[in-house]
Amino acid sequence: MTTDQAETPSLQYKLCPRCGYATVSDNDRCQHCLRDIARARILEPEAAKRRLAKQAVVEAERAAAKASDLRRVRYLRGLGVVLLIGLIGWWCYKSFIWEPPPVPQPSSTERSVISSGDVWSTSGGDLAGTRSTPASPQLEGEAAWSRSLAVPPATGMIADSERLYVTLNDNMIVALNQDDGSIAWERELSVVPFAAPTLAGGTLYVPMRGGQLLALDAVTGDEVFASLTTKTRFGTSPLIDGGVAYVFGIGALFGFDAETGEVLWQTEIDSPWGFVNPVLDDNFVATVTGNRSLVFDRVTGVESYFYEFERANPYAVALVDGDVYTFSSRFGTAYDVESRRPWWEGVRAVWEQFWVWGMAPDVPLRPAIWVGSDPPKDGYPAAVTDDLLLLGGPSGDLVAISRADGSEVWRIARAPIVGPPLATADGLLVVHADRVATYDFATGTLMTERLFEGPRLHDVVVTTGGTFIANVDGEISVYR
Repeated sequence: MTTDQAETPSLQYKLCPRCGYATVSDNDRCQHCLRDIARARILEPEAAKRRLAKQAVVEAERAAAKASDLRRVRYLRGLGVVLLIGLIGWWCYKSFIWEPPPVPQPSSTERSVISSGDVWSTSGGDLAGTRSTPASPQLEGEAAWSRSLAVPPATGMIADSERLYVTLNDNMIVALNQDDGSIAWERELSVVPFAAPTLAGGTLYVPMRGGQLLALDAVTGDEVFASLTTKTRFGTSPLIDGGVAYVFGIGALFGFDAETGEVLWQTEIDSPWGFVNPVLDDNFVATVTGNRSLVFDRVTGVESYFYEFERANPYAVALVDGDVYTFSSRFGTAYDVESRRPWWEGVRAVWEQFWVWGMAPDVPLRPAIWVGSDPPKDGYPAAVTDDLLLLGGPSGDLVAISRADGSEVWRIARAPIVGPPLATADGLLVVHADRVATYDFATGTLMTERLFEGPRLHDVVVTTGGTFIANVDGEISVYR
């Protein structure tokens, strides 16, 4: 509006009965709301003057608001462009220029878990978690010796060629001489560990509940080191290879210097659950949480892949010949340890929802070699052979699954099972509540069986030095 419009108008104006806007009488439509004003009354000159003055103020305010909105839109667009350029630049920097700081190296690379028929150095049998031994179980005849420790075992047993190591529920860890069952040494711990110790290079590595790694001399029981507390809980056995002790704690994976106990690196994991022992090969560490199977670079601890187990807690993991095998109460899967998630993984859930609504194509499956169903419910870690994965559950179910395609080879139901199966030179060894039995790998046929009267059995370790059997009362027997 010009100032001329605020003076006494020389033209006649109509008043819109709907919006009160003054429009030149030559028009039959309101210039503001487009209502038909052909029959609207003509304003008196003074009334028209006042109306036009008000309209000029309103229109000036609208113009100012529109200009402000336009400036705001331009500012936001500019900010968006700057952020987009910054994100692209950061991605390019992270992808092609940035290099992570060097990871501290262990003081020595010599110390590693040894796998042979003479020893059972970790609860998984070896670094890959195959629970296999080339030794043959001895179940006939009389026990070479028996010894009552009078306290129930707290974890599984481990053994070297000279001693058997047993963690007890009274906070004690005891080393027994294999020759006669005499106590070589015993040591009181501050608390009972959740998981069995691991033996490597003459040192016993004990994972403490409070997130501390304790190292003991395997010959004397003397303390070698006690790491600083990591502010988590250790619920799994350590793995020692190349001078690094890998320990999966609740909420984090740690790499310790196996000589000094110093933390070399740690990776946070968004899970309050961690009670399945990790496994590893030359380049990767694999483990499971409450709903995922995870793979990490074993040098840096950086996560490289995960497989989702929605509403199913995984209870078994093994890493053999570059493949990760994971089983849960609902299904099992095998995937290449070098698998990677697609670049669009972050929008998988959104894509799946749009697919449910019929607004998007089917979502590609996560990278996997196979996915199979119906493993034992709440099972134990698997025993692995060249072509089979052998699983057992507390109810007595025994299942053999093909490593090649995940198909079920055989399934049998036996007496309740109290511990994970063991692949031996003579067949699959299974610890039932009142007996130890071996089964044919290929068919599941019962081969040998020995009953044990008295307390329920707890654990069995098989080496060339004998078959060591423990019951829940803490009685240890060896058969040779």
